[in-house]
Amino acid sequence: RRQRQMCIRDRLIDALTLPEDSSVVQVARRTFLSGGSNPCVNTVSEFVEDNATLIPKAPMKYAKNHHRAQAIHSKAFVTTGGFDTFQVFYCEEYSVTRSEWRDLPSLNRARSNTATAFLNNRFLYAIGGSNTNSEIEMLDFNEKKAWIPVVFTNELAFNNSPAAFPISDHEIIILCGGNTASSGIFNTRNNTVKNFPLGNIVDHYMYNAVSIIDKKAYIISYNGNIHFYDIEEKKYIEHPYSNLYTCLLYTSPSPRDRQKSRMPSSACKKKKKKK
Repeated sequence: RRQRQMCIRDRLIDALTLPEDSSVVQVARRTFLSGGSNPCVNTVSEFVEDNATLIPKAPMKYAKNHHRAQAIHSKAFVTTGGFDTFQVFYCEEYSVTRSEWRDLPSLNRARSNTATAFLNNRFLYAIGGSNTNSEIEMLDFNEKKAWIPVVFTNELAFNNSPAAFPISDHEIIILCGGNTASSGIFNTRNNTVKNFPLGNIVDHYMYNAVSIIDKKAYIISYNGNIHFYDIEEKKYIEHPYSNLYTCLLYTSPSPRDRQKSRMPSSACKKKKKKK
């Protein structure tokens, strides 16, 4: 019966039409899809896995694609930057409980395909991306007054489609993107970015999303592979997830469904390279 239910669910997922170049985020095990397509849309949906449906939610204030959605605490997420005929400054916060949006301070540098990381339940970092020179900005969520440019010592370039995730209360791993296999650690105490090889990751061209579940960072790349990094053991781990063509709704194995991938590859669209 369980296999029959999964087969029905997978066929329903196959029938979904997902916006290209949208952004996906998980908040308290709920999965939200925002923006995307060309021309851009401002639509937001919640993916309900049990019956493989997309439930419309309150739309963003600004249409965009190639933006990054980042979970904030357990009741909200933020969309940062993006593209709408040009790179944008916009930042918006979505309340999951109220299903409503509000503006946040705009970035100092318009950017698309940026990386974001939320540190210590307080500091949101925007890291690199298109239209930047490996620049980093920080927004203090206790104040929400303005994005502050971070002056730092840098050993890497992470201009185009990097990924980032915190591994301690003051360290963020950056996967550089931009057709390079480089990676580094951003130390927020002394504001340095130093080279930090993770292992045999060879598809660093562009990244679509990072989900942190059970103290593992699942890193989804645009060329169809998923890597993960064990934050407790502080090491990159080889794994079998591949050829998913950056399935936007991938959520990692859960306690009730321990498949390697919870979505068939036929549900996934191969992504465009970049803007």
